[in-house]
Amino acid sequence: PQLAWGATRPASATERTDNGAIIMTIPALLERTCIDCIGSSPVGIGTDQECIDVISVRPTVSVTGSNNGRPIIIGESVTLTCVSTGGTPVPRISWAPNLPAGALATARGDTLVLTLSNVLQRVCVTCIGTSLAGEGTDEECVEVEGIVPVVTITGSNSRQPIVIGSGVTLECVPTAGTPAPQLSFGNNLPTGATVTRRESGSIVLNVPDLRERTCFTCVGNNLAGEGTAEECVDILREPPTVSITGSNNGAPVIIGSSVTLRCTPTGGIPLPTVTWGGNV
Repeated sequence: PQLAWGATRPASATERTDNGAIIMTIPALLERTCIDCIGSSPVGIGTDQECIDVISVRPTVSVTGSNNGRPIIIGESVTLTCVSTGGTPVPRISWAPNLPAGALATARGDTLVLTLSNVLQRVCVTCIGTSLAGEGTDEECVEVEGIVPVVTITGSNSRQPIVIGSGVTLECVPTAGTPAPQLSFGNNLPTGATVTRRESGSIVLNVPDLRERTCFTCVGNNLAGEGTAEECVDILREPPTVSITGSNNGAPVIIGSSVTLRCTPTGGIPLPTVTWGGNV
């Protein structure tokens, strides 16, 4: 007989002959398929049918994180792993991260590394398992937290009053805060004041001439919030008192004679400068 396949032959199938037989290869069956083989000769037609059942299970996937569900601190990284928990055929894993600005995702097959620099919000990613049987998804959300800044001020005056007109140096140091806070002494600083930033992250305020009690506030800001510290510098001042003594001990002098007068300061902060006034 002459052999041929029936009309239900899948379009993707290929066939070959082998010692009078015909062999069909079907690359990908998606559903139950029945195939007819027809043999024809001058005396009649013979047929046979083969039905092929297809096992197909929709994928299921599950995402776990290296943080074990706990929040992470801003700037840290977390590794997420997507595991196929079911599906026939075995699904292919892909990721669909919905990332805000400042977040970086690096996918390596069934793992995804999230680096969350400058991100202070909930970040969610979706794992997708895809096969010929369909698609399965699972979502994992990572809570991101920051640490509110804590700042302290130290001064060259060791918290003691300074003499009026003296200078003072104050340093503002961040003792906590994630991400690293930005520090400032504000804008209303005394005339001549300068601020220097150090590589350690602190800032130094130098005031060369302070003449009245002044309170300075250092502010540390980051994405988590704001922290402040205040240092007040008190001023020592005391009006000077002076006394005059003469070599004549208060007695009159003969016209034409000389006399020596001494002006002695007996008080005053800062120490006074003595000058003579009047008709000298």
